[in-house]
Amino acid sequence: MGLVSAAAKAGKGPPGPSVVTINLLGPFTITVDRRAAGPWPRPTAKRLCELVFLSHGRRVSRDLAREELFPGLDAHAGARALSKALSLARGVLSELGEPAAGLLQGDLGHNWISPAILAKTDLEALEEALMAALAMVPGQDRDDRLVAASSEDAGLLADEPYTEWALRPLERLKALRQEARLTLARDRTRGAGHSRPEAVVAAWESCWGHDTACEEAAAALMRSYSAQGQRHLVVRTYERCRSALEELGLVT
Repeated sequence: MGLVSAAAKAGKGPPGPSVVTINLLGPFTITVDRRAAGPWPRPTAKRLCELVFLSHGRRVSRDLAREELFPGLDAHAGARALSKALSLARGVLSELGEPAAGLLQGDLGHNWISPAILAKTDLEALEEALMAALAMVPGQDRDDRLVAASSEDAGLLADEPYTEWALRPLERLKALRQEARLTLARDRTRGAGHSRPEAVVAAWESCWGHDTACEEAAAALMRSYSAQGQRHLVVRTYERCRSALEELGLVT
């Protein structure tokens, strides 16, 4: 069933416009009214959609798209391959009907996502939720929102783990997620939100579990473990943190 306005559900108006939903977290999918695009005749057709959605302003130059998707081809052959990928991608999307049929656009200079079509990505929704929580005043509400937003840990383009052009948005997402974890741990340490000792330790352990080179998290955990008389955990945390820093070349 498509997305329907509250008024339409109540029989007071026509259904609202369908929304194109794009999942960038986990395996890449494009859906309209629960119908998923695919199968994709070539991987590059799907990757072109991924690339455009991850590009600034949902727009990418054809030259850049050619270089990213067809690095082994010369300029002429790459341009032809890109045109073929665009045609195949639009063919897959057209099978979903409107509004997906007009989603992916292109000309001689660029490929882009039509701004006239309501298209929502889970990546954008997650980033917005995290930033909104970070902007709140410390307290129980922010604690709950940070926990909820941080619970989504699916990887970006899980079916394309080695895609170089996805590394920048992936690193941005990782940094934002870690900022949320650190903010939650700092809040709890200062008595805001769930500030019971076990909740504080759990928050710092989450921070450190995602970045064992995080000295702030390691130091907080060592203080907590020391207060609990768990010296073996203090030593283990110190050694693992030092090892992680050495691997990064940050310890001489």
